[in-house]
Amino acid sequence: MYVIRDATNAFAKLDKTPPDEVAPLDKSLRNLSQRVYLPAAGREGRADAYALETICTLRMLHKASVFGLDRWQLEKLAQFLQVADPMGNGRREKLAGRSRLLSPIEEAMQRVRAGEAFSVVIAMLSDGTFKVRTDWEPDEEPDEAAEEILAALGGTLSEDARFVLPASRLLSELLAELGA
Repeated sequence: MYVIRDATNAFAKLDKTPPDEVAPLDKSLRNLSQRVYLPAAGREGRADAYALETICTLRMLHKASVFGLDRWQLEKLAQFLQVADPMGNGRREKLAGRSRLLSPIEEAMQRVRAGEAFSVVIAMLSDGTFKVRTDWEPDEEPDEAAEEILAALGGTLSEDARFVLPASRLLSELLAELGA
């Protein structure tokens, strides 16, 4: 379990933040943790404690926030990273007699530990909507029936703009810094 102070120290070291800017960084991370979906896993004294996956999500949210993404785009990114999509093609973790769908951040951490390189993309589509996705190769081939349904609905919309987070680099640096 990690508290925001742990994240602040790790982020400051990774980003070579000057000592006089560490306190504002800490305040920024605390505000960010309150504004978007970042569930605490427990308490350490008076501070919320977070799972490693949540701290990894916070790293990417912080970078997106500093870049200038607005609150609802940050919320969309946070939800995408932390909530497993039952309609997607995410990895499953095998448990005794069943399996559990991994959230994208859990899958990202597995892929980083396996040495894969990938990004997380927030794309603005031609209709003005935003879509968050990863650019890693899926473990399984896409379902042909699903592709046929998508084609029948008019296919996918083209991208007009995109914001790219080098997720594998950001996560591998953070995991190394936290010794996780």
